[in-house]
Amino acid sequence: MEMLSRLVTRNGRLAQRTLSCRLYSGSDLTSSNPPSSSQTKLERLAEDVRSLQENQALSTIDEFRLDIRPFAKDFFVGKFNPLVMSYPDVLPNDRYFDLKTKQLEVRNFLTTKRGQIDRIDSQRKISQEVTAPLAGMGVLGMRDSVSKGGQGRSMTETMAVMEEFACSLSLLEHVHQGNSFLAQALALYGTPEAKDKYLGPLCRGELMGAVCYSNPESGVDPTTGGVMVKSETDLEQYSLSGQKVWVTNADEAQIFLVFAKMGNSPTIQSEDEGVHISNITCFIVDRDSPGLTISPPYPNKVGMKGLSCCTLTFENVAVTDSNLLGPKDQGYTILREFMVPERAFTGAKVSAVLRNFLNELVKHVTSRQAYGKFLNDFDLIKSHLAEMTCYLYALEAMSYMVAGLNDVQREVDISMEANMTKVFAMETVDLFMKRSMGIIGQRLYDHDEPFAQISQDLLSMNLWEGPTDMVKILIGLEGVIYSGIINAEDVRLFRNPFTDPMSLVRKMYDYQKISTDKQLTSLKVSESVHPSLHGAGLKLEQSIHKLRFGTSKCLVDHGGNANLREVDLMRLGMAGVYTFAQASAIARANRDFCRGNAHGEHGVEIAVAFTRLVFPSLKQLVSELDAHFIEKNDFLLYRIHKHLTTNGSYCPVHPITKNVF
Repeated sequence: MEMLSRLVTRNGRLAQRTLSCRLYSGSDLTSSNPPSSSQTKLERLAEDVRSLQENQALSTIDEFRLDIRPFAKDFFVGKFNPLVMSYPDVLPNDRYFDLKTKQLEVRNFLTTKRGQIDRIDSQRKISQEVTAPLAGMGVLGMRDSVSKGGQGRSMTETMAVMEEFACSLSLLEHVHQGNSFLAQALALYGTPEAKDKYLGPLCRGELMGAVCYSNPESGVDPTTGGVMVKSETDLEQYSLSGQKVWVTNADEAQIFLVFAKMGNSPTIQSEDEGVHISNITCFIVDRDSPGLTISPPYPNKVGMKGLSCCTLTFENVAVTDSNLLGPKDQGYTILREFMVPERAFTGAKVSAVLRNFLNELVKHVTSRQAYGKFLNDFDLIKSHLAEMTCYLYALEAMSYMVAGLNDVQREVDISMEANMTKVFAMETVDLFMKRSMGIIGQRLYDHDEPFAQISQDLLSMNLWEGPTDMVKILIGLEGVIYSGIINAEDVRLFRNPFTDPMSLVRKMYDYQKISTDKQLTSLKVSESVHPSLHGAGLKLEQSIHKLRFGTSKCLVDHGGNANLREVDLMRLGMAGVYTFAQASAIARANRDFCRGNAHGEHGVEIAVAFTRLVFPSLKQLVSELDAHFIEKNDFLLYRIHKHLTTNGSYCPVHPITKNVF
């Protein structure tokens, strides 16, 4: 074949990149000599990209950003952006091939360190032989600015590189900590002194940082316990006292980002815009600060045993204004600004590990026999494996949908999508654990089995990432607030019907069609995808309309008190998660099939099956929102709870008790 010269075209602009690359299905394009059998096509491609990088810098994605409305939030108001159904394709060709080169480099490195990686759990630590070369390989500080020594990679690229470390969840989490938001927060909010001292080494991976926000008494709740700040007579001097627990990589970190409570005054304050958490301030603290004590790593963790977690004890640790990260009392705002988008990486981490788990599961069912048949021949096993495949496919699609939106939006707003991805990741983990118990049996409980190690790591991550119920409530609350702003007139119309009776009748007729499962096609979702995904598109549109209906019902029924109905908000949040999951899976399948990617038809089948799996659950959640409180099971559950707590214990008598007179 001849040499292929690629012109990278984005939004009508030409960024000429001549790549001496080879097609994956072709032979050597740049040499008349046939390649050696030991040299793979991807390795030959890597050589070409490296030669290109010596002469030209990679193109940037920032110049191609677009004004795109919040994608998932629009579901709550019945809107849909068909542009996203092409699936975010944010990497120019030169960056894509450079990414493949980096992945190959990481893959080859991990192959050489396979022995040390396999011993991570038994030694309960990650060998320095594995971690020391990471900074030089450019896998730490991937998203940090090139001018400061970082790699300047997008979220999409960072996710893809991190997935290569899925051979060990402990190692994967270690790499994620090396790409955390610490340097980005420091670049935006740090004092000039702090930037000069820490920013460059952090971006280059020469300095390891750790974030401290978990408290002994209340976990990640920043309003109670933890480290307290005392102001000295000099207003620029402070002292920190208290503890932070479960601090990741604390035994290696040189600096700590500490979220501390300023005094004992109330931290939750009501404002016109809602509830604001104040009096939380963020400080940068050096490891060698007098009064700071770091405990040995916790020795008895159930999962992610190689990841070091420690307790930090502060005894009148002196800090000054130069240690502040951001304004005083704005620590919680900074934490939310940077922490919520990090949740998008949960989906990528979990999906990478679950891929390995599912591959091992397939080997098991195709080689193990029971009752004279291979496990793979049982219908129930087939159903379980297919269901796990559908959920994994959707989770992968959601993770890179969030990353793509982050990389293409001019005004980035991915907080809801990131939260949804985290929730669905934990739902997928639960599904995998439930379905695999009946397939692999005792191998799930044998300490030395890979299945057991992976399952323990995943269950630990479920705890590590925090309770998803609160995240579901946040998703529902964010959707209600967004709908309350966009559809304020409609809500007022329902709560005050005599202001415009005719409009009310039209709205009620519209909602009646939604509640009775009449198919609405006003959004034309099915017209935005390939005809093979037409049915899935119709289900997605029905899901969006039902979500809008459920959101409006919350606002009409509860008005300004909608934020108090936690169970309904959780239902609404989970309905939003299922809607976003369907949209991501359909968009991914649509792109793969239309571009002729390998297994495109298989992807279409997975996306269609996934919509059929989750749509009944979404429909049930919205129907519960529509029901009167007395008709819901919530009413009885509240009464049962009251009886339980009033008596102080479980009080029904034993099943064989006789009432003898």
